[in-house]
Amino acid sequence: MKEHTPTHLSLDEVDAWLVGSLPETRQAHIESCFECRTLTRAERGLVRRLEAMERFAPSPAFAAGIMARLDLPDPFALRTAQRVWDRVNASRRTVAIAASILVVLGLSMGGSVAWSLSHHETLASWGSWLTTQASSWFWVGLRGAVSNLLEHPWYDTLKHLIGTPGRIAALSAMNMAVYVGGVLLMKRLLAFPGERVAHARS
Repeated sequence: MKEHTPTHLSLDEVDAWLVGSLPETRQAHIESCFECRTLTRAERGLVRRLEAMERFAPSPAFAAGIMARLDLPDPFALRTAQRVWDRVNASRRTVAIAASILVVLGLSMGGSVAWSLSHHETLASWGSWLTTQASSWFWVGLRGAVSNLLEHPWYDTLKHLIGTPGRIAALSAMNMAVYVGGVLLMKRLLAFPGERVAHARS
């Protein structure tokens, strides 16, 4: 019958040994196992060094100092609102004026909403009238621009050049040839540095 070989200590058992709650059978294993004995001694030395270290205890003003450095200035809108509020609360007269303005604005907005709800047809007619006028102004402006374009002296020359399908085809072929020539020229220019490097290496 094979003798049972005890296993090495687990991390939880090492922690239990450090606080003195490890069972006696496992403590006996530490004395007979070189690896476990070395591990427990190293852990105990580490704990003692940590306990000997000076503990950092910040002063009560430490947190306040950090928050003061992180404190951002108030946004412009908040500062402006605070100044307006301070001026309004400066006296009873300013408070009364501000309250009167708010009441007038509230009544005006309420009356506008009530009138709009009770005059849907009027608002719809105004909207259609504005749409019609805007469309009319647009077409008048477009016609005026076209008329001015037709009155230029170069318009007749351009019309004569593209007056027939053959001329349009010729102009299209010329534009295509210029485009292809430009692409080939750009490709040639981009290939020059590579050819120079190749000659330099040879």
